Amino acid sequence: MNERRRHYDFIDPSILNILRLVLTQIPEEVVRNESVIPVDVDGAGRLVVAVFDPNNHAVLDKLRSVCSQELKVVVAPKPAIDEAIRRQYPVRWD
Repeated sequence: MNERRRHYDFIDPSILNILRLVLTQIPEEVVRNESVIPVDVDGAGRLVVAVFDPNNHAVLDKLRSVCSQELKVVVAPKPAIDEAIRRQYPVRWD
């Protein structure tokens, strides 16, 4: 069987300054629970989302269910995603 392989861009979200408008495209609870982070909107209007496992279909399906935009998945190391989440979503004490 000739399996089709996808190519994913690799990024380090921990060094990015992500716009608040982009961050609000995925609920914070989903971001934290799934260790994913929206990082940009590309020229085609797709929400660029960093994940550490692009083959985790459950996470991708969850993202599609909570996003109104088409997604572009990019890959990042989990520690870099976790660091970006800590920086971009500071803990609030309500």
